[in-house]
Amino acid sequence: MKGQAKAEGLIRHHSQSHQKTRDELNLALARLRNNNPRIVKRGTKITVTSVAQEAGVDPSTIYRFHESVRVEIRKASNAAAKKQPKENLDELQRMEQQAKEYRLTAEELQSQLHALAQQNYVLSQQLQEQKDFVTLRDKTIANLQERLKSAEKVVPLRPVD
Repeated sequence: MKGQAKAEGLIRHHSQSHQKTRDELNLALARLRNNNPRIVKRGTKITVTSVAQEAGVDPSTIYRFHESVRVEIRKASNAAAKKQPKENLDELQRMEQQAKEYRLTAEELQSQLHALAQQNYVLSQQLQEQKDFVTLRDKTIANLQERLKSAEKVVPLRPVD
Protein backbone atom coordinates (compact mmCIF):
# COMPACT_ATOMS: atom_id res chain seq x y z
CA MET A 1 0.00 0.00 0.00
CA LYS A 2 2.73 2.37 0.93
CA GLY A 3 4.57 1.73 -2.34
CA GLN A 4 1.43 2.32 -4.35
CA ALA A 5 0.83 5.68 -2.63
CA LYS A 6 4.43 6.64 -3.28
CA ALA A 7 4.08 5.72 -6.96
CA GLU A 8 0.86 7.71 -7.25
CA GLY A 9 2.57 10.69 -5.61
CA LEU A 10 5.44 10.46 -8.09
CA ILE A 11 3.02 10.23 -11.01
CA ARG A 12 1.05 13.22 -9.69
CA HIS A 13 4.29 15.20 -9.20
CA HIS A 14 5.47 14.28 -12.71
CA SER A 15 2.11 15.34 -14.16
CA GLN A 16 2.16 18.62 -12.25
CA SER A 17 5.76 19.29 -13.28
CA HIS A 18 4.91 18.49 -16.89
CA GLN A 19 1.91 20.87 -16.81
CA LYS A 20 3.94 23.60 -15.07
CA THR A 21 6.63 23.35 -17.77
CA ARG A 22 3.95 23.43 -20.50
CA ASP A 23 2.44 26.55 -18.93
CA GLU A 24 5.84 28.24 -18.74
CA LEU A 25 6.53 27.36 -22.38
CA ASN A 26 3.15 28.75 -23.48
CA LEU A 27 3.74 31.95 -21.53
CA ALA A 28 7.22 32.29 -23.02
CA LEU A 29 5.83 31.76 -26.53
CA ALA A 30 3.14 34.39 -25.90
CA ARG A 31 5.75 36.90 -24.67
CA LEU A 32 7.87 36.30 -27.77
CA ARG A 33 4.83 36.67 -30.05
CA ASN A 34 4.03 40.00 -28.38
CA ASN A 35 7.69 41.05 -28.59
CA ASN A 36 7.76 41.50 -24.85
CA PRO A 37 10.26 38.90 -23.63
CA ARG A 38 11.77 38.94 -20.16
CA ILE A 39 14.99 37.02 -20.81
CA VAL A 40 15.87 37.07 -24.52
CA LYS A 41 16.27 40.29 -26.50
CA ARG A 42 13.30 42.00 -28.10
CA GLY A 43 12.86 41.06 -31.73
CA THR A 44 14.37 37.62 -31.21
CA LYS A 45 13.15 35.15 -33.82
CA ILE A 46 10.69 32.61 -32.46
CA THR A 47 12.46 29.24 -32.38
CA VAL A 48 12.51 26.24 -30.07
CA THR A 49 15.75 27.54 -28.58
CA SER A 50 14.47 31.07 -27.97
CA VAL A 51 11.21 29.80 -26.40
CA ALA A 52 13.18 27.39 -24.19
CA GLN A 53 15.54 30.19 -23.11
CA GLU A 54 12.59 32.48 -22.37
CA ALA A 55 10.88 29.72 -20.34
CA GLY A 56 14.09 28.75 -18.56
CA VAL A 57 14.15 25.16 -19.75
CA ASP A 58 16.45 23.08 -21.91
CA PRO A 59 15.45 22.96 -25.61
CA SER A 60 15.54 19.16 -25.53
CA THR A 61 12.60 19.27 -23.11
CA ILE A 62 10.45 20.75 -25.86
CA TYR A 63 11.62 18.16 -28.38
CA ARG A 64 11.12 15.22 -26.00
CA PHE A 65 7.96 16.05 -24.07
CA HIS A 66 6.08 18.98 -25.63
CA GLU A 67 5.30 18.28 -29.27
CA SER A 68 2.22 20.54 -29.16
CA VAL A 69 4.41 23.48 -28.10
CA ARG A 70 6.76 22.71 -30.97
CA VAL A 71 3.80 22.84 -33.36
CA GLU A 72 2.78 26.23 -31.95
CA ILE A 73 6.35 27.49 -32.30
CA ARG A 74 6.39 26.39 -35.92
CA LYS A 75 3.06 28.16 -36.56
CA ALA A 76 4.28 31.33 -34.89
CA SER A 77 7.53 31.21 -36.82
CA ASN A 78 5.68 30.74 -40.12
CA ALA A 79 3.24 33.55 -39.29
CA ALA A 80 6.15 35.85 -38.47
CA ALA A 81 7.85 34.90 -41.74
CA LYS A 82 4.70 35.72 -43.70
CA LYS A 83 4.20 38.96 -41.80
CA GLN A 84 7.81 40.10 -42.28
CA PRO A 85 7.68 40.82 -46.04
CA LYS A 86 4.60 43.03 -45.60
CA GLU A 87 6.30 44.90 -42.77
CA ASN A 88 9.41 45.22 -44.91
CA LEU A 89 7.33 46.47 -47.83
CA ASP A 90 5.58 49.03 -45.63
CA GLU A 91 8.91 50.16 -44.23
CA LEU A 92 10.40 50.33 -47.72
CA GLN A 93 7.51 52.45 -48.97
CA ARG A 94 7.82 54.76 -45.99
CA MET A 95 11.56 55.11 -46.56
CA GLU A 96 11.05 55.74 -50.30
CA GLN A 97 8.55 58.50 -49.50
CA GLN A 98 10.99 60.01 -47.03
CA ALA A 99 13.81 59.78 -49.60
CA LYS A 100 11.58 61.53 -52.16
CA GLU A 101 10.91 64.33 -49.68
CA TYR A 102 14.63 64.62 -48.95
CA ARG A 103 15.40 64.78 -52.70
CA LEU A 104 12.84 67.55 -53.19
CA THR A 105 14.28 69.45 -50.24
CA ALA A 106 17.80 68.97 -51.59
CA GLU A 107 16.75 70.20 -55.04
CA GLU A 108 15.11 73.26 -53.51
CA LEU A 109 18.17 74.00 -51.42
CA GLN A 110 20.40 73.48 -54.47
CA SER A 111 18.28 75.99 -56.38
CA GLN A 112 18.55 78.48 -53.52
CA LEU A 113 22.29 77.93 -53.37
CA HIS A 114 22.58 78.58 -57.11
CA ALA A 115 20.57 81.82 -56.78
CA LEU A 116 22.76 82.94 -53.88
CA ALA A 117 25.90 82.11 -55.87
CA GLN A 118 24.65 84.25 -58.75
CA GLN A 119 23.80 87.08 -56.40
CA ASN A 120 27.21 86.75 -54.76
CA TYR A 121 28.88 86.95 -58.19
CA VAL A 122 26.95 90.12 -59.10
CA LEU A 123 27.81 91.73 -55.76
CA SER A 124 31.47 90.74 -56.17
CA GLN A 125 31.54 92.41 -59.59
CA GLN A 126 29.91 95.56 -58.22
CA LEU A 127 32.39 95.63 -55.34
CA GLN A 128 35.30 95.28 -57.74
CA GLU A 129 33.92 98.15 -59.88
CA GLN A 130 33.64 100.33 -56.77
CA LYS A 131 37.21 99.45 -55.74
CA ASP A 132 38.45 100.29 -59.24
CA PHE A 133 36.55 103.59 -59.15
CA VAL A 134 38.03 104.48 -55.73
CA THR A 135 41.52 103.58 -56.95
CA LEU A 136 41.08 105.75 -60.09
CA ARG A 137 39.70 108.59 -57.97
CA ASP A 138 42.64 108.35 -55.56
CA LYS A 139 45.09 108.39 -58.48
CA THR A 140 43.31 111.42 -60.01
CA ILE A 141 43.40 113.27 -56.69
CA ALA A 142 47.08 112.45 -56.22
CA ASN A 143 47.82 113.60 -59.79
CA LEU A 144 45.92 116.86 -59.29
CA GLN A 145 47.67 117.50 -55.98
CA GLU A 146 51.01 116.89 -57.67
CA ARG A 147 50.15 119.30 -60.48
CA LEU A 148 49.00 121.89 -57.95
CA LYS A 149 52.28 121.70 -56.09
CA SER A 150 54.33 122.07 -59.25
CA ALA A 151 52.16 125.00 -60.43
CA GLU A 152 52.77 126.82 -57.16
CA LYS A 153 56.49 126.45 -57.66
CA VAL A 154 56.32 127.92 -61.11
CA VAL A 155 53.95 130.76 -60.43
CA PRO A 156 53.27 131.67 -56.88
CA LEU A 157 49.66 132.22 -56.28
CA ARG A 158 48.69 135.70 -55.20
CA PRO A 159 45.79 136.36 -53.07
CA VAL A 160 42.96 138.01 -54.89
CA ASP A 161 42.11 141.49 -53.48
